[in-house]
Amino acid sequence: MALILLGPPIASAATTDTLAPGPYIIEKIEIKGHQTLEPPTLLSMITCQAGDIVQIPGPAISHMIRKLWQQKCIADVTVYASQISERSIALTIEIQECPRLADYSFVGLSNEEVETLQEKLQLVRGAILTERLLKHTQDKIQTYLTGQGYLEATLQIQSTPDPELANHKQLTIHVDKGKRFTVGMLTFEGNVDIDADRLKAQLLYIKEKPRFTLIQDALRQLILLKPFRKGGLLWQLPSLETTRSYLRKHVIFLPSKFVASKYAADKERLIQYYQQQGYRDAVILEDRLDKQASGEINITLKLSEGQPYYIRHIYWQGNALYTSQKLGEILGIAPGDVYNTARLQQKLFMDPAGHDVASLYVDDGYLFFNAESVEVAVVDNSVDIAIRIQEGIQAYINKVTITGNAWTHEDVIRRELRTLPGDKFSRQQLFRSQRQLAMLNIFDPAQLKVTPTPSPSGDTVDLRYEVKESPKFDFKGGIGFGGESAHVSLSLGVNNFSLGNLLKGQVPLGAAQTVSLQAEMHRNSYMNFSFQFVEPWLGGRKPTTALLALHKAYQHTTSNGSTHTMGARIGLGTRLTWPDDYTSVRGDIGLERQRYQAYDLLDNQEKLTGVIYELSLQTSLERNSTDHPIYPTRGSEIGLQLKLTPPYSWVFSQARSTLSKSARYTWKDYHQWMANAAYFQRLFRDLVAYMRLGGGILGGYGDGYGVGPFERFGMGGVHAVDYSLLGRVMVPLRGYPEEYILPRDPGTGYVGGTLFNKVTLELRYPLVKSLATYIYGFGFAEAGNTWLNYHDWRLLDLKRTVGLGLRLQIPVGTIGLDWGYGFDKPQGDKLEFHWSLGGGAG
Repeated sequence: MALILLGPPIASAATTDTLAPGPYIIEKIEIKGHQTLEPPTLLSMITCQAGDIVQIPGPAISHMIRKLWQQKCIADVTVYASQISERSIALTIEIQECPRLADYSFVGLSNEEVETLQEKLQLVRGAILTERLLKHTQDKIQTYLTGQGYLEATLQIQSTPDPELANHKQLTIHVDKGKRFTVGMLTFEGNVDIDADRLKAQLLYIKEKPRFTLIQDALRQLILLKPFRKGGLLWQLPSLETTRSYLRKHVIFLPSKFVASKYAADKERLIQYYQQQGYRDAVILEDRLDKQASGEINITLKLSEGQPYYIRHIYWQGNALYTSQKLGEILGIAPGDVYNTARLQQKLFMDPAGHDVASLYVDDGYLFFNAESVEVAVVDNSVDIAIRIQEGIQAYINKVTITGNAWTHEDVIRRELRTLPGDKFSRQQLFRSQRQLAMLNIFDPAQLKVTPTPSPSGDTVDLRYEVKESPKFDFKGGIGFGGESAHVSLSLGVNNFSLGNLLKGQVPLGAAQTVSLQAEMHRNSYMNFSFQFVEPWLGGRKPTTALLALHKAYQHTTSNGSTHTMGARIGLGTRLTWPDDYTSVRGDIGLERQRYQAYDLLDNQEKLTGVIYELSLQTSLERNSTDHPIYPTRGSEIGLQLKLTPPYSWVFSQARSTLSKSARYTWKDYHQWMANAAYFQRLFRDLVAYMRLGGGILGGYGDGYGVGPFERFGMGGVHAVDYSLLGRVMVPLRGYPEEYILPRDPGTGYVGGTLFNKVTLELRYPLVKSLATYIYGFGFAEAGNTWLNYHDWRLLDLKRTVGLGLRLQIPVGTIGLDWGYGFDKPQGDKLEFHWSLGGGAG
């Protein structure tokens, strides 16, 4: 409340009657009643100052009060004349400040709820306590409680003066949560054509009370032989929708809290599902909520399905560039199909695979393309659709700017872009450019943005790429254990190194080069040190990758002698244009020298001394079309690899047979063929299905020599560790110990298989997605085996396992947790736990 008293102070003899109307000069303005606010600050808020001429009565004093009132920190204002003489006046402004917050507390909530609300409210000490703030606080608490299912919660905010701070108050928020309401039973009425299980499967938030009848139903169906009957599970594989409906009926672990906003969203989702099935007129006639004394809410939805509608005719209007037949082929919707408005819009604009009408135009530069579908006739249950097209004109790229790259050189980014000045605008090339930047693994994929800005004329467009750099240094520590293969590893890597900057004496960052230093120590006194440098764009003109790698290893044990290994490898790779530019080829050559003394080389208790050399050529053909370097949701990875040495055993076959064992294995000779294929598919939301097939074959030179002891296959565990001088490819297989499958040739004593194959299936779901942390959980099923001889191979002779896993991609590396159940292990504990820091199967 504001009072304007124009009169003398109490001690004065003057009265308000002596104040004649007219202009007055303000001699001074005095502030009284302030506690936390400073008078100069308050004086700066008003428009009148000492020396100003004001009209009394007039708007000046009222305006002064309004300005103070607008600051939201003053509860009351009184203005009066403290002194009057002739045509001059002295004003006193007496204020009453709003109280401020000293502290606040909750009564009736748990510690976890209090912490959550403190984050949401963000009430700070010293905040001005206005009615608006208190109402806002009350609304936020009420919204939170309602969102937790406390539909009848009440609260009261009590304020008391703070004993230590003047004009400060302490708030006590009393909360009576009442019952927590959860969804009990969900019943549908009026659904004739679509059964209730299918409808319940469409709801995201509304779930009925817990039940688990999966096992009982499976046993019942087996007893009745239903899976083998026509339409049964083993007669025809169910669709994804059928599977979801079945699981939602028989598997509910937790009830859903009843939240009005989410309930409304699920009702809209239900109608959208009906419309997708062609039920254009479907509506919810009534919804009844029956609150139970137990805290459950039984929901009844009364539906009117109407009849399914079908498309009778599709007319194209305004299309000049493409024929109606061509556009109809892209649309993929024909007369007689169910009238699904959502699918129609998807095929016009939003097909995730890019096979929509808009892509046909926009990828050819028609940035301003637009299409509108209109119902032109509805006859019985048939609909005629007219699709009206505005093609516009072709737009060309004018400028391309890049922001957010604090360290990364601009040319490193530009060489990955498929959208260059002068090119026709293409949405496909825009998405591809984003993908290329994400796969560099130096930017946060979630924060890559592209903003097109068309010119006023509409024939050109400017593009702005915004990037957010990921951590530049990668320090990892790894610890793994399993049987005899416990090991520790440390690695320091830079994924955005710049050798050019280093040579110039500048900060060595920004060229997307990779440098890594690694040290590895094993339980059996084995140490390995390696260095690797990768240049992803040699020469700067075409995507040619250069590789340089060096390594040195040492092993010494009292029981098995000592070894000393040194090696180097150089390689080149390039990106191909056929069959597409997702494909690359790489080749490298390596030389390694291994010296051993009193060492059980063949793992047969025979101590040998000698030297092993390996001169190898390795070539690989790879295709990677995945969309994310850490958590792919679509795309595939295909790899073919050949590694071989010169055919010493073929050239010197007769002479080698007369040599001693240590001399016979002086030069490694083998040829090794590896193949793998992986596929990623998003099922719904962020749930991703992942499948990988892999296999390998090892061969030797010469009929008499056969397959030698080098680079044979073993399987089991997750660490894929190899410290054998003869070389050994360890294939991960969760649910089994390290090196669990490692056959031995009884004739030659050679350890390891000559061929293997493996299949992996996973269902992945991300739990945390951020710049520095990525966590996802998954369920997996794997099967694999390795065989001693080619003729031992059997397609279904596989060691099977299922389990659960967790991957944590954090700044210090990747933490892997896997629980696998090995079906084909001997009697005993079939559950195997694998843990690793710095790597693991996946």
